[in-house]
Amino acid sequence: MAGVDLYTNGIAVTPNDGSDLGTLPANGLGCQAAGTVAVHFHNESTSVTLSLTPGVILPVKVDRVLSTGTSATGIVAYY
Repeated sequence: MAGVDLYTNGIAVTPNDGSDLGTLPANGLGCQAAGTVAVHFHNESTSVTLSLTPGVILPVKVDRVLSTGTSATGIVAYY
């Protein structure tokens, strides 16, 4: 269906300044408690800070969730 993002897997994220999420970028991020999330977009090394809201999946392609600058908790990476 065009325009609908379907995610088949969700993995709990521990923010880490030195490690990528895995071999594939996440296609979305969600959280249990609102706050900011500092990320590296896919194939980028500059950090960007975004806001996360519980119950909302933010459709972003990211390689890394940084601990520095992240205040949201219960972060989930969707694939």
